[in-house]
Amino acid sequence: MNPMAQKSLLKYATVKTEVKVKNESDSDEDGDFSKFGSKNADKKLKEARLKELEDLKAMGLDVINESSAIRLPNRVSKGMSIDPRTGTAK
Repeated sequence: MNPMAQKSLLKYATVKTEVKVKNESDSDEDGDFSKFGSKNADKKLKEARLKELEDLKAMGLDVINESSAIRLPNRVSKGMSIDPRTGTAK
């Protein structure tokens, strides 16, 4: 190491600065703890979802209605096949 560089590094290493820490912050009270829930609240929400699902099943509304769905043509039912040499449909 260069002796001049070593000398300047030692000079800065020996100088001690005082850091004043102010502990006047109320940061503990600043946080939003609403996103943290309890086990009991999670259990109640889960029971409510299960009850709602049971009600939907009882009414028959848990089945997806496919009557208005648009079906795309199926290449197997049309008798189409892919030519492995060219990658096009025959």
